[in-house]
Amino acid sequence: SMEYVGRNQIDGASIDRFKVVEVDYDRKIESKICPDKVILSFLQDYRKALHSSGVKAICSYRAVRDFYRVATDKDCPIPLHELIHDIVTKSLSPNDLTKVFSNMHFEDNIYYQGFKKLCK
Repeated sequence: SMEYVGRNQIDGASIDRFKVVEVDYDRKIESKICPDKVILSFLQDYRKALHSSGVKAICSYRAVRDFYRVATDKDCPIPLHELIHDIVTKSLSPNDLTKVFSNMHFEDNIYYQGFKKLCK
């Protein structure tokens, strides 16, 4: 993000020296690491909702890959809403969860339902 390099916050003078170039996530790469279109649509919508709600959090390729792997594991004993929290939304406060959810385009699938449970 613009505020950090590595694990250290960038000071204003350093930020002033650089031109900001927005680089978004590549949908082709994401579809390779998460071939499940329903999961991928949910995570991409979550990422857009983060941006539109002004909540600073990241939904990285790693989060997409890990969520896909665990969510599609039929032997996984962890409830879906806990998986969403543990892999995707762990850094969000309850207030931020609600803000983000209100900016998502609700679709009737289990991932949105799992996210909704986190907002209660």
